[in-house]
Amino acid sequence: PIQLGLPVSLLLGLFLLALLAGEMGPPVQRLFDAAFQAADAVTH
Repeated sequence: PIQLGLPVSLLLGLFLLALLAGEMGPPVQRLFDAAFQAADAVTH
């Protein structure tokens, strides 16, 4: 069971990570945009 369980859980984990990464894209992008705007405001 262990030999079979590890690859299956690994694939499931990677699949869920990819799914969550797709969902998290726009909020993370906005966060980075805000951070770069703040850094730009500080340096100018």
